[in-house]
Amino acid sequence: VSKKVLATLANLPDLEDGVVGSFDMPAVVTTMEHARVVVAIDGVTDFGVLGTVLRTAWALQWQGVYVLDNCCDIWHPLAVRASQGALFTVPYMTGKPEDFYRWLSVAKLKPLTLDPAAPPLESAEFQETFGVCLVVRGSRASPVVGLGKNLRGVPVDGVPTPQDLDLPVSAGIHMAQIKQRFFPQVSRSPYLASPETRAKTRLRLEQKEALKRMELENRMRGSAAPLPSLEETYAEEERDPWDD
Repeated sequence: VSKKVLATLANLPDLEDGVVGSFDMPAVVTTMEHARVVVAIDGVTDFGVLGTVLRTAWALQWQGVYVLDNCCDIWHPLAVRASQGALFTVPYMTGKPEDFYRWLSVAKLKPLTLDPAAPPLESAEFQETFGVCLVVRGSRASPVVGLGKNLRGVPVDGVPTPQDLDLPVSAGIHMAQIKQRFFPQVSRSPYLASPETRAKTRLRLEQKEALKRMELENRMRGSAAPLPSLEETYAEEERDPWDD
């Protein structure tokens, strides 16, 4: 197959390497119950802007993305190219505005907006909340009636308002500030922060300490009996999808 045909299949103006790959589309997740920092994209119609927000969310270790159906196609080649394939890594959900509002009403997340007119969420309130959902609103954004008075502003000092910056730049600055100031300990994967994984991690640490104590006792007794390795200890445990 000629490079011209491959470039057409890959939707690229040129293809220097002459290689095109095929990948399974990542499935939409049905829940993000352990996620503490989520970005919601509402009414963004530009492929480049959408992809940039997705790429920024992945780079800044936000744990999930909710894309409303009034946005442009997240799998359009231009959006995928701008996002650098972020949705192959970041868990994401999609739905209508009413679905998003319903999900947000049961999630333990405070909705935030880039609108400087919204009453800001005080820094002290961040200490009391489980997490936040930053709503990035584009030109075709849905009415905020589903959020009502719960929609709050971002308490980040010294950051220009969205009117003074492009939307992806403003969203990126606010995502970075929120993550760094209020959730620096939150990992990229919500699974890594889940209670189940914390318990399993604690168990593995205890097992590791127990093996060290056994090794020390054997040395003190002069025993040369081999100890089970950590790999053998964990061999029977179920492999977690986020272990990699």
